[in-house]
Amino acid sequence: MSDNYVILETGQGGGIPDTVHGPYWGREEAVSELKSLREHTANLGRRDRYQLGLVEIAGES
Repeated sequence: MSDNYVILETGQGGGIPDTVHGPYWGREEAVSELKSLREHTANLGRRDRYQLGLVEIAGES
């Protein structure tokens, strides 16, 4: 079983994540995208919060 990651985005002033990015199929890919998202919003003068999450992808039944 491989690790599956998502990035949870919380907009300025929010407390609950409102956007989920991913899934990403490896930590390296997810961390790279996390850094890009943080840099992009910082350049816009925003203070959005991004958190890395490890998730289990359930099979279809």
